[in-house]
Amino acid sequence: MSDVVLSYGDALLRKAEIELLSGNGWLNDQIIGFAFEYIQNVACKDLSEQVVLIGPEVTQFVKLVSKDEISSILGSMNLQDKDLIIFALNSMQDADRAGGSHWSLLVYSKWKNKWLHFDSCKGYNHVEANSLAAKVSTCLNSPSSKVPPLVNVDCLQQKNGYDCGCFLIQHAQHIVQLYSQNRTFEEIPKLKEDTVKGFRKEFLNLISSLK
Repeated sequence: MSDVVLSYGDALLRKAEIELLSGNGWLNDQIIGFAFEYIQNVACKDLSEQVVLIGPEVTQFVKLVSKDEISSILGSMNLQDKDLIIFALNSMQDADRAGGSHWSLLVYSKWKNKWLHFDSCKGYNHVEANSLAAKVSTCLNSPSSKVPPLVNVDCLQQKNGYDCGCFLIQHAQHIVQLYSQNRTFEEIPKLKEDTVKGFRKEFLNLISSLK
């Protein structure tokens, strides 16, 4: 019997992913990838020309290849035309393995011409964020030839070693919602702790509703 719980677009969630969400499991690439695809299809339904979410697999690939190869990977996405580019960033440095130890969210805002890094364990993915921003910036029509500055956004911090994926998904939802309301990002309010605490249950309910 198949252990597939949900097939959604290019994403497959199995019983193993449900178990991770049901307990205190570290969210894997499959869960993050599904979340990004869902946000792109639903929250960004009317924003597809302005906003793109780039999931874990492509982000990891871009992070580990040379700058010369970036355009062949991202060229078809027309990133230079996007207002908002959202990456699921992982700390993994091994090109042959999935997973890692920490997730964070890296966002390029064309309006601000800045990279915004949302790290729920401040500083953990700073090196990875800078490296990815420098590579992807070669595909952007930035007002200057320099890499746009990277800002480590003051955001809610996790209090355990396993909820970084929950923070990543919620930060992605949060930034898309803010963009739909005010594209200037003059203020980026922090997530509320109660919202993060209830995330796993709400996410499981979402998965159940999509079966």
